[in-house]
Amino acid sequence: MEPPLSTSPELGKAALARLEKALDEENEALANFNASSINEFSRIKTQCLLELQRPAGLNPAQDPGLQTRLQALQQKLELNRWLLHLHLEAAKEVSAVITAAIRDSESDGTYSRYSGAAKVYG
Repeated sequence: MEPPLSTSPELGKAALARLEKALDEENEALANFNASSINEFSRIKTQCLLELQRPAGLNPAQDPGLQTRLQALQQKLELNRWLLHLHLEAAKEVSAVITAAIRDSESDGTYSRYSGAAKVYG
């Protein structure tokens, strides 16, 4: 008897393939400082992970190639996590610079470490 379509190992493998492809594309985009499609990549990854959470009939013990594929997927996920972390840290730094520039442009120096007089006589 055929397994139900919703638990077919082929569906699980298809979801794995889509997730691998999305990770490869997102990692390449992030490595090239192009985060314009980040929302689309996030949507695809979420959909694939939801599909993989369903019983897909995937069994690495019965499919030796699957274990290798899952290990490769783990490496891609780790690279993705690292690249996303770098982009978030860069965004924080840019935000801090912009915040400081706005704060400095709006300040008359009254409450700064150096008084307004230092600007006049300095």
